[in-house]
Amino acid sequence: LTSTEEIIIGRRALHALTSELDIRMGSYRSPSGSVGNGLYLLTGSSGSPRLPSTEEYSKVLVLAAARIGSERVGELFAGWLQGNRVRRRHCALLRGVQTEGAMAVEGLRLETQPLNVDALDMRLRVDDYGIRPPTFEKQAILVIEYETICPLYEPESFQESFPPEPLPSRALNPVLASVSIDDFCRAMSLATNHYVDWSRQWKDYGDVEAFFLQFQGSSSGLHKETHQPAVSKLVSEEDVRDALSVHEQLGQCGDLALPLARWLRSKRSPAMHEQLIELRIALEAVLLRYDARGPKGLRVSLRGAWLLGKTFEERKQYFDTLRGFYRCASGVIHAERPKVNHGQDLGEMIEDAQNLCRAAILRFAQCKKIPDASAWSDIILGGGADDFGPTPSPEGL
Repeated sequence: LTSTEEIIIGRRALHALTSELDIRMGSYRSPSGSVGNGLYLLTGSSGSPRLPSTEEYSKVLVLAAARIGSERVGELFAGWLQGNRVRRRHCALLRGVQTEGAMAVEGLRLETQPLNVDALDMRLRVDDYGIRPPTFEKQAILVIEYETICPLYEPESFQESFPPEPLPSRALNPVLASVSIDDFCRAMSLATNHYVDWSRQWKDYGDVEAFFLQFQGSSSGLHKETHQPAVSKLVSEEDVRDALSVHEQLGQCGDLALPLARWLRSKRSPAMHEQLIELRIALEAVLLRYDARGPKGLRVSLRGAWLLGKTFEERKQYFDTLRGFYRCASGVIHAERPKVNHGQDLGEMIEDAQNLCRAAILRFAQCKKIPDASAWSDIILGGGADDFGPTPSPEGL
């Protein structure tokens, strides 16, 4: 549908409904008969007219009733007359994680898509290219619920200024107020030590979509090509809580944006030479920040070992890991092939260095700062490391 003119209702029934609405709309209807339709802000005029007449608005209600039933329309409309706002679910299809059933943590929901094609979300089953269930099955969907606009407003009060108020989008749980899909994926990657990213995002207004003349439906939202990890990690509610905690910490330490982005790229790339280059940049960004002068490989190895190791044996192991990794990465950059010692497994070395880089990022996130040159001097001399919080365990070492 493109217009309420395409909705045909018997004249007598339409007159009865319009007369009833004229009585009930109150200040939401202007003296000239226009209804302040806030749904216009969600879809534009093609989806919902901005100032429909009472008759046009009656047709919209009838259309919605044909779609979801008159009882549900009456329930929603009665709430709108009392000032209830529209709720919107922000949904994202995630790659890299799975769940055992649905879980809800702090108002955030996460669940794995079913194998049954008919049970998939309609937006995943049908798109511009037809039905492609294998693309989405067994992937997790992240859902954050928001409260948005009032579906009705007083048109006479806002003749010169429209929209009548800033378009609000408040997470139902204040804990999620600053959580974006991108940031949550980065935090979940750090919390689980596994590459997590989104491939599709969309907005779901639930039954309110029945009131829209036109709505993009299955083809709406954002899409991006993203690497599909070979194995999806099974996550728990505790993992989600850890991710939200890491998200909060990262938001208070903006200096970690670059090392985190490069660490994620090293986890994402299937090519080892790309992993080496990206991870080298990540290690330099987190361990040489504010002090990049001098031989980088030696200082990355020393700083990482002293920051993360608790005993001589641990520091020696971490130093050798970082030193060997840095040598391999330099080989790729300068000679187009890594310099691997006899008997070394390059894949294991990269994984160990990734774990150390992750541990350093988490440690600085906890204390909300990265050491400057003078602080690093203290750490290398055996003191000052405690100022940067407890040492996270480098997973896998």
